Amino acid sequence: MGDMDNGDLDEGPAVLHVGDPTCPWCWGMSPSVKLLAATCHPAGIDVRLIVTGRRIDGADAGSPSRRNRLRKDWAYIRSVTGQPFDLGLLERASFEHDTEPACRALVAVRGVVKAHGLPRPVELAFFSEVQRSLHVQGEDPTESAFYLGICEKLGVPRDAFRALFFSAGARSQVQADAVLARRLRVKTLPTLLWQNGQDLHVLAEGYVGADELLARLHGRLASFPMPRKLDTSLRQTD
Repeated sequence: MGDMDNGDLDEGPAVLHVGDPTCPWCWGMSPSVKLLAATCHPAGIDVRLIVTGRRIDGADAGSPSRRNRLRKDWAYIRSVTGQPFDLGLLERASFEHDTEPACRALVAVRGVVKAHGLPRPVELAFFSEVQRSLHVQGEDPTESAFYLGICEKLGVPRDAFRALFFSAGARSQVQADAVLARRLRVKTLPTLLWQNGQDLHVLAEGYVGADELLARLHGRLASFPMPRKLDTSLRQTD
């Protein structure tokens, strides 16, 4: 992918995970992403989530034709990835495939993590729990109560989350993430990018199994000097 102007990004190194917690292929690739994160975090390499907010408006959001497409997609992704899917949610009369609330929940958690000094991996853990609650437990992510149990499980202050979730700032940040995804030329979900400064390289565009993804990551890590641990026994002298 090479160099480009990424003024909204930190210098890195980092892995940029561009996705949507309601995207079934993102759920299918969740085990691969967890293994990648388990390699990156001990090395001091952040895994940054960028949500796309692929909102589906209008009558088609919960129409029978939309449900049928999702039913076929989920069954196929289950056969390819081995990830579990519960199709029960698609049978609910109230179901609407609106992805914006789940993406807004992610940016709300991002804000809470930053404001309360929580570990950055909490954000990825929240992403994974939203995926599981939707695709395996059949819960509805368009309802705000959907997220409160996940907050409690991960130690995210519920009141702080709720305040951000319903804020105009969170809605704006979803749109800002979507703009950044377009600037990164993302066309497929999930997309994982290796970022070091202004340099970007594709690790995955669409589903990639764990072994292949880790091999691609290690290829990047081989050319990246690992940070040295600070020797606290040394002290600066005049």
